[in-house]
Amino acid sequence: FAAGDQRHPDEKFAIGNLVADLVKPGMTVILDGGSTTYAVARLLAGKHLQVITNSLPIASLFGEIGHTETIVTGGSIYSRLGVVLGPMCEDFFAQVHADLAILGGAGITENGVWNHNALIVAAQRKMIASAERTIFALDNSKFGRKALSLTTPFETRFTIGTDTRPTPAVARAIHTAGAKLTLAS
Repeated sequence: FAAGDQRHPDEKFAIGNLVADLVKPGMTVILDGGSTTYAVARLLAGKHLQVITNSLPIASLFGEIGHTETIVTGGSIYSRLGVVLGPMCEDFFAQVHADLAILGGAGITENGVWNHNALIVAAQRKMIASAERTIFALDNSKFGRKALSLTTPFETRFTIGTDTRPTPAVARAIHTAGAKLTLAS
């Protein structure tokens, strides 16, 4: 996790600002693990929110701040990213509702958003199902990259928040699905 937090810091900060501006006080927000979602979390720290997360670094961040009610899922720790995964995590998300899920990914193509671990993909699918809307916070290093599994194709209730316009094929696929593409300035 710490190594990923140091790659593309300017892009992650710009995306973090973009996504944090879309989060309104009083919302219930799901945040998954990863360095870009952690960048978002740092910028949400001053807002009064209810946060649901499977990320230990994000839970620790919000645990130090008094403005946010933080709920952490159960499950087994995947130490490389500091996230909690597995059947207990998935069962938890099947029982909750959120206004918004903010997720990362290992890649984005015209097929949708990809991730590198089947347990992460399973947890993210449950997070998406639990939320009214989902924002994928993805920097340009993810463009054109596939990973082990397609987490999800684009859907109408998705926003892709990124720092650079993706390839025309990806932008077209996002638009055709009715999803929204939002660029950080």
